[in-house]
Amino acid sequence: MNTPAAFIRGIVKLEDLPTTGRSQVALVGRSNVGKSSLINHLLGRKGLAKVGNTPGRTRMMNLFDSGLGYDVIDLPGYGYVQGATAHREGFASMITDYLADAPDLKLVLLVIDSRQGTTKLDIEMLRYLQQEEIPFIMIVNKTDKLKQGEVVELGRLLEEHYPEVRRIMYSTIKTNNRAEILATIAKAM
Repeated sequence: MNTPAAFIRGIVKLEDLPTTGRSQVALVGRSNVGKSSLINHLLGRKGLAKVGNTPGRTRMMNLFDSGLGYDVIDLPGYGYVQGATAHREGFASMITDYLADAPDLKLVLLVIDSRQGTTKLDIEMLRYLQQEEIPFIMIVNKTDKLKQGEVVELGRLLEEHYPEVRRIMYSTIKTNNRAEILATIAKAM
């Protein structure tokens, strides 16, 4: 029987990552792309991951027990971090250190905002994941903010530019494709 999803702790260094013995799925994406809302929706627990209106507030890696036999890691958003340049560089290092060295990482969800498509930073992350051969899928989030024709066109453009990348169009409002994402995660674990 599954237990309810729960917040475990926030960490700032990979060596502080607790050993739970479970596989991990990590969410990575720009600040304010909707990673926290996605976590809450996928894990069926409103308010589990704190959702903020101001980008760049997440300053650590947040670890959650999914209640489904694996852990979820919410990485700080890239591209906008409040504070000095040294802080931004520190967060970039935190993200890449985790992605490169986490022994239990099985899958990364690269979350992009459907309204903006892939930004320069998203493309850099996509290429990094490919170069390091880290398994990932692209979650095209907030599709409820687009008209249906715009969603179709975005899907076509993503297929044209990144035919090798598996992607899932997603909306926490319309609840489309939740089961597909959960099944993909389960298969990777």
